[in-house]
Amino acid sequence: MKRSLSALLMLAALVAALSAAGIYLRQSTARVDTALQAACTLAQSGQYKTSAAAYREAAAEAEHAMRLWRLLVRRNTLEALQQTLACLPGYAQQDNLADLWVETARARCQLRQLTASFFGSF
Repeated sequence: MKRSLSALLMLAALVAALSAAGIYLRQSTARVDTALQAACTLAQSGQYKTSAAAYREAAAEAEHAMRLWRLLVRRNTLEALQQTLACLPGYAQQDNLADLWVETARARCQLRQLTASFFGSF
């Protein structure tokens, strides 16, 4: 009887931990996605230097969140996102807007892939 109760408590703790990790992943990817969208909007309005700074801030936000993301999703998915985020500030110029939009869309898609990767494992 004690073994059953112990196993049930361990299972409940595991479910709670996975649930908390899922909530954190969704919230943190949503924050980075919102920051990317705001940076793109700044570039569309012609504020290129501010946009580049906003892209760097979004990358910093992602880097901070990656401390836990590394425990939850595949490393190659995170590395692809890091590479995409690293190139975005350089595209925040008037003559690179089409490339900026494409790369921003790629980064946002990669964020959705992080969430799908985590929840697709269950």
